[in-house]
Amino acid sequence: MVEDHLVDCGIGTMVQQALWEAGSSTPVFKHGLTDFAIIGPPSHMYRYYAMDAGGVETLIVRAAERLNQPAHTRFRQPLWGDADMARVLDGQKKLDREKLRA
Repeated sequence: MVEDHLVDCGIGTMVQQALWEAGSSTPVFKHGLTDFAIIGPPSHMYRYYAMDAGGVETLIVRAAERLNQPAHTRFRQPLWGDADMARVLDGQKKLDREKLRA
């Protein structure tokens, strides 16, 4: 479940609760903001937080890889972390420098 706002008490939480109440054990991976967002153009923000097409694809692959893990460890680490955000930010800085040189 990818949400473009705070993940705690969001849509993903409601989906998890509804599934639990229905007796389902379907795993739900929640992904969204965990704190205040950076400021910038929406396209940059969606890429930074893995909410663009490429980021969502990465999240799906990582979630699928975790499905075989025990439930108590499956959700411990985020699907998209600080190292991922730093890599995106570095890439954007490089693009911005190249635009300034052109």
